[in-house]
Amino acid sequence: MLLLATAVVAAGLGAVWLMRHRGWPRYGPALLAGGITLVAGLAAISINAATASPPAWPSWLAWVPVPPVAAVVLLIGLDVVLAATAAPRRGVRRVWSMERPEEGDLARTALSDQIRTQLAEADGGTVGLTTGLVGAGGFGKTTLARLLCTDRRVRRLFRAGVWVTVGEDVKGADLANKINDLCEVLTGIRPGYTDPDRAGQHLGQLLDRSGRVLIVIDDVWRAEQLRPFLHAGRRATRLVTTRRPDVLPPSARARGVRVDELESAQARSILAAGLPPIGGPEMARLLRLTGRWPLLLRLANGHLRDVLDPELGADIAAARLADVLEQEGPDTLSLTDEASRDKAVAASINASLRLLAPTDDDPVDGRQLYMQLAVFAEDSDIDISLLRALWGASSGLSVGQVDRLCRRLAGLSLVADYQSGRSLRLHDVIRAHLRTVTRRDLPTLHAGLIGAARGLLPATDGGSEAEPVLWWLLPDDAGYLWQHLCEHLDAAGHADEVAALLGDLRWAEARLRRDGPAAIDGDLGRTSDPTVAILRRVISQNANVLTPPPGSDRWWAADHLVQRLWGIPELAHIVDTYLNTLPQFLRDKPRTSVNTYDPALRRTLTGHTGGVSSCAIAPDGTWLAITVRDGTAGIWDSATGALRHTLIGHNGWVLSCAIAPDGTWLITTGSSGARIWDSATGALRHILTGHNGGVLSCAIAPDGTWLATTGYDGTARIWDSATGALRHTLIGHNGWVLSCAIAPDGTWLITTGSNGARIWDSATGALRHTLTGHNGGVLSCAIAPDGTWLITTGSSGARIWDSATGALRHILTGHNGGVVSCAIAPDRTWLATTGYDGTARIWDSATGALRHTLIGHNGWVLSCAIAPDGTWLITTGSNGARIWDSATGALRHTLTGHNGGVLSCAIAPDGTWLATTSLDGTAGIWDAQ
Repeated sequence: MLLLATAVVAAGLGAVWLMRHRGWPRYGPALLAGGITLVAGLAAISINAATASPPAWPSWLAWVPVPPVAAVVLLIGLDVVLAATAAPRRGVRRVWSMERPEEGDLARTALSDQIRTQLAEADGGTVGLTTGLVGAGGFGKTTLARLLCTDRRVRRLFRAGVWVTVGEDVKGADLANKINDLCEVLTGIRPGYTDPDRAGQHLGQLLDRSGRVLIVIDDVWRAEQLRPFLHAGRRATRLVTTRRPDVLPPSARARGVRVDELESAQARSILAAGLPPIGGPEMARLLRLTGRWPLLLRLANGHLRDVLDPELGADIAAARLADVLEQEGPDTLSLTDEASRDKAVAASINASLRLLAPTDDDPVDGRQLYMQLAVFAEDSDIDISLLRALWGASSGLSVGQVDRLCRRLAGLSLVADYQSGRSLRLHDVIRAHLRTVTRRDLPTLHAGLIGAARGLLPATDGGSEAEPVLWWLLPDDAGYLWQHLCEHLDAAGHADEVAALLGDLRWAEARLRRDGPAAIDGDLGRTSDPTVAILRRVISQNANVLTPPPGSDRWWAADHLVQRLWGIPELAHIVDTYLNTLPQFLRDKPRTSVNTYDPALRRTLTGHTGGVSSCAIAPDGTWLAITVRDGTAGIWDSATGALRHTLIGHNGWVLSCAIAPDGTWLITTGSSGARIWDSATGALRHILTGHNGGVLSCAIAPDGTWLATTGYDGTARIWDSATGALRHTLIGHNGWVLSCAIAPDGTWLITTGSNGARIWDSATGALRHTLTGHNGGVLSCAIAPDGTWLITTGSSGARIWDSATGALRHILTGHNGGVVSCAIAPDRTWLATTGYDGTARIWDSATGALRHTLIGHNGWVLSCAIAPDGTWLITTGSNGARIWDSATGALRHTLTGHNGGVLSCAIAPDGTWLATTSLDGTAGIWDAQ
């Protein structure tokens, strides 16, 4: 029996190991393995005890020094511990995805040591702990960063490392897409952000849940390009390469490492690599003419190796090259002078290009073909298959000739990062020179590239005026064209073709399926076509539900794209046209509209099986909580609309929520009680036990140390937020207690219910005042920012009270029926109420006079909220939501998008966006302006 138990324990340990190291499902299987081994082991021990047989190892295990029972107990303990920790660490994976140095890249020991020291010290997670490599283009910043990332001493400092190359022209959705790439590498899941800052916020949140991570951000040109990478990430270290020191944060600027010309010995090493010895005078001339600039040294070295005649020796070749550089380059190369650098670059490139002139042995004129590379996007890997099509179309080159030319360009250092048969890249300094030389011919070069790209499409899809070119059928391995096709079409002057392509949902589907919403957003921004503009907005609004999940099938993107666009009149034509190209089962699928196009709508939060009852926004505005009648609550990313955590534990409707002042926790209440949750992890902290029945509302004290709840049981309760312990039970209401609010100084609170309103002392739980005057239930309450007065609303209207004495100040007369909700302006000079009579009203708080009646809702008006600056407010009700001007009472905007009553609303702390919740099972995030 002991052997059986030991075998089961070993099997359990093996299962746990697989879960930890092979990413098997979390917790459940691991704990099951631990449980099985625990039961088996205890059973074995019990049987031995019951039979009174002394447990002993068999002879072949007699060498084990621990008695069998003790061994099994130890193994069980180890198994259970491992099972409990079997879930993989939240956050990023252990990946090291860095660009690798090229063969022959020279280590610069002094600089590397300096940077490595800074990386080791940069364990603080703040933005200021960023190391910057500063210098003009072509001086080896990227090379130095690549070499550092292969250093084991650097790798040991970090849990993970990733690399992103930005480039001069990258912005907007293209920049967001690069951040999406990083997130996918780090987590295996690709987000769908289209805004760089929102993408950066998500990246920062991932980094905050991880250990030390190194992010190399290469070739940054502007501060706004760097900013999205600097969000959060307390222990992340950013290694930034830029030729412009002012783009770096001040702390990184002060710590920046200058990467300029090489030391003499290093320059000699690069210049002489792979060559016979070069004499001192000629070596000195070339060092002077290249300025010890790594880019020019590599060009010179490539030139010398190409022309070297073993019989003449390296000195002759070096002297001839030096003569050319002296004739065509600057009289004196000044690395600090841009014009001098440009002239030196031109001289070096031209010297090498002469070697590509046609000869009897090789009739290919490589000079003109090389100039065509100016058309390609900056910092992009250029597919060799595309070059075969381009040079085959323009000059009739065979595959073998193209490959030989690419190898020669790499040997001359005219291209970088050459991967034989796969791709190559232009150094941005060389690309800039080529684009200067070919600037008048660029439209023609773009047109030539487009013509060659058409040759990569299936032969039957040639395109005509009647039938557009079927670009969505590009080969999967045509990565460059997928990313940059629209850019080249536009630059070639094919604006009409761009608009037609972007208005064809087959392209949108293909891009979504392949690269996600950010990629298609960048494409859709290349035309002013009004239909495409609406399409772009809707895709952006629904990016969270249009990001294909891992393992999704071939038609996932098509199905979800149609679903999100269905019922929008402005897009009906392109949707109908697209449907006719889809399989029959998608054409026949019943659909209902989930969107009414509204430019103000940012995101739609879906996935619920019941009405969404309430919402609250975090103090920093990066996330929001919503509660749902399906028994769940959720924490959502406000920037992307992505679900962070589902809070499961309530049985029945979840009715209200509130977020702590520091944003670290939140409370939810519902028909099965109240619960406190950790906002970062979604973990349950405390179940608040005490109410006899459902809990209707909640409020959190300004210092976050306590909170209040109200319930069906006729009580309100005060709880310790740290422990979940009950401090006081507030008894006095006869009937449901419907709402509560806490004073700004936290010394008192008000509760309202079916038989009135009461003010309580928060420290003692003692009743201070009973507010008498309402005839019927009191539905809601709010306290002025200075705490001197408050408002209550109910079935008999609204009233303003003095909070110190409990005396009635004003009865607000005007609503024809019950008043459902209220809110007070930040400057406390006015307040708003909403009612069953289909109106909202703005009142003067000092006099109780009516200022404005807000007419437009048809049906009950259920909730309201006032902007932080007090200039506008939002009201929600049975037929939608509306934004109003608080000074004039004029309607600013009707928010269209929900298919059902809008139950609640909240406004972000900065006033730029707001959230709504609806009976239709969705929540909406909207631009406020």
